[in-house]
Amino acid sequence: MKPLPTRSELKALLAEKGFSPKRRLGQNFLVDHNMLRFIARTAELGQAELVLEIGAGTGMLTGLLASQAGHIIAVEVDPGLAGICREYVSAESNVEVITADILESKSALNPQVLSRCRRLSKSSELTTFKVVSNLPYVVATPVVLNLLESDLNIDLMVVLVQEEIAAKFAAEVNTPEYGVPGVLAQVHGNVEVVRRLSPRLFWPEPEVTSTLVKITPAGHTLFPPGRYDQFRAFVKTLFSHRRKTILKILSQKKPTGKAGITAVLDKLGINSKSRPQELPVPKLAELFVSLPAS
Repeated sequence: MKPLPTRSELKALLAEKGFSPKRRLGQNFLVDHNMLRFIARTAELGQAELVLEIGAGTGMLTGLLASQAGHIIAVEVDPGLAGICREYVSAESNVEVITADILESKSALNPQVLSRCRRLSKSSELTTFKVVSNLPYVVATPVVLNLLESDLNIDLMVVLVQEEIAAKFAAEVNTPEYGVPGVLAQVHGNVEVVRRLSPRLFWPEPEVTSTLVKITPAGHTLFPPGRYDQFRAFVKTLFSHRRKTILKILSQKKPTGKAGITAVLDKLGINSKSRPQELPVPKLAELFVSLPAS
């Protein structure tokens, strides 16, 4: 792979190409070489692995990933950046750069990217699928959740996101950050905050601190297959009324009424005065399964 450019070299290269970072697209490039290498090490890559990188940017992380993994699908929404990325990794035969928005909509991934990931996942030579990305801040939450909710068999996600978003994904019960993003991320597996990154490690420097998050999916083991969409709606309903008690929220939504809900809560050992943010993810899943379907 090509040597990693320094901050000044990267700025000169982009200026030569007539490219200026776009704040609205969250174009803050990680230029610290040690941290780039740390991200690649955290992903624990091998030659039998397919990697999806979202927001490939100039290709600095892409090149590192390509030197360690079997195949890289690098997605970049900005055509100008995608061209720069292709040029930087042109010597790497195991990299394909797709110029596209990873999201078709807030609740759906780009079908072109999905199709390519599915096809390569079936390769006999690529037995593991990982997502490794410096995600644009503006789309981090929907991208992570849509990937976890997709039919892609993701073995590991190592993503760089805004500190506040990382706090929500990894939030513990009964904290201000605990809510829908954390529950939906954690019901898929383990969420680990790995390291905080100073804005000084980026160019241009963002106005926020970034955090590297590691998500290890475990599959939908907390409730029967095929009921995830219902569970997601259930969680969103609960946390849209987080100041109300569980009993009051459910009594207004479920046909069994207050007496039926109370019986379920008693059976599960849940205080009827509990609020949504007081129930850990496994208990929320248990409650969902125990309630009669609407």
